[in-house]
Amino acid sequence: MKQGTDYTLSINVITFFTASTPQTGDTLVASYRFANPGNPLGSLTAAQVICSSAGNSTNATTLTQLGSCTMPAGLIGTGDRIEVQFQYTHAGTTTGFTGQINWGGTAVVSRAAAGSETAVAGRIAFGIASGTQAWNSQSWGSALSFAAAVGSATVNTAQNLTISFLGEMAGTTTDTVNLSNFTVIRYPAQSNP
Repeated sequence: MKQGTDYTLSINVITFFTASTPQTGDTLVASYRFANPGNPLGSLTAAQVICSSAGNSTNATTLTQLGSCTMPAGLIGTGDRIEVQFQYTHAGTTTGFTGQINWGGTAVVSRAAAGSETAVAGRIAFGIASGTQAWNSQSWGSALSFAAAVGSATVNTAQNLTISFLGEMAGTTTDTVNLSNFTVIRYPAQSNP
């Protein structure tokens, strides 16, 4: 969305125009960046939503792809940040489930939940460096405890990069695990003197 086209901003109040009013199920993310103090309205690169969608569901007992986001070769570069937000839900109460997010071939979040769990959500941030990506994650559930982790990956970002959202059930069941929603946002590198 763009200021003046989709909304107005007055001090700390955002007013959406009728055609741009957020709808139930939408995810709103706001960001701002500081520029050169001598030129505060200079050219700032805006955050970019790369993917945002609902996913699928499964009752399979092996990891199954419920959604994905493929970033084309060359889209992300050194100094960029990528943020991933996700939410899984569980239909049923008899069988536990696992939600897992892979950055290329690297599993960065994998949470196993009990059959009584109704939802698992979280966010992951990736800092892109030359040849490596440092990441940190937070995830939680309605009953599942909060967990935080850090790590690194060495995916070749000069090639297509797929973020995969996977799910599986802990045993044969009619319960399902659902990828309710995911969003992938790119914050391009920006240097200001």
